[in-house]
Amino acid sequence: VAKVGQAEVFAQHGFADILVANEVVTSAKIARMCTLARRSNITVAVDAPTNVEDLSQAAQAHGVTLNVLVDVNCRLNRCGVEAGQPALDLARLVSKSQGLRFAGLMAYEGSIQAEDRQTLVKETERAIQPVLDTRERIEREGLPVEVVSVGGTHNYEVVGTMDGVTEVQAGSYV
Repeated sequence: VAKVGQAEVFAQHGFADILVANEVVTSAKIARMCTLARRSNITVAVDAPTNVEDLSQAAQAHGVTLNVLVDVNCRLNRCGVEAGQPALDLARLVSKSQGLRFAGLMAYEGSIQAEDRQTLVKETERAIQPVLDTRERIEREGLPVEVVSVGGTHNYEVVGTMDGVTEVQAGSYV
C-alpha cells in the first residue's frame, strides 16, 4: 500500500503481511502503523536517519517490531538514499535500532515509457542494477538482505526475471 490509512483497511480485512511502500514520518501516522503491527506483519520504507530514530522509539513504546526496507533512489530523485555506501550506512543504523528489523531494500524507478521491449529492458536494468549492487555490498558487510522490492506494472516481466529481485510492486495501489 502507499499509506497508513490503506494499511489499516487491509489489516481490518484480515491481511497479515503489509508493505507500506513509502516513508511514514509524522508521529501520529507512525503510532497508527505501530498499532497495526500488533496484529499484522508491517514493513515500511526509510530514507533518513531521523525517520529510523522516530520509528525505533515508537516501535519500542508500542512493544512491536517493524520490518524496514531502505528506500534506494534509483531514478526519480524524489525520495530514497543513494545506492552504495549511503544505503549501507542506513541499513546498518536500522539493524542496530531497537524495535526495528532490517529486512532489505526497495526502490521505485517510476514508469518507464518505452515503445519497444528492448528499450524497456535496458532502461529497467539501468535503474535497478545499482539497487542489486547495493544488495551485494550490504551482504558482504554481513547484513542479510531478505527483500529487494522494485518494479511496477509497466515492467514486472523484466524485473521479475532479474537475479536478486524478490518482490515486484506491480499494481501497488488499493
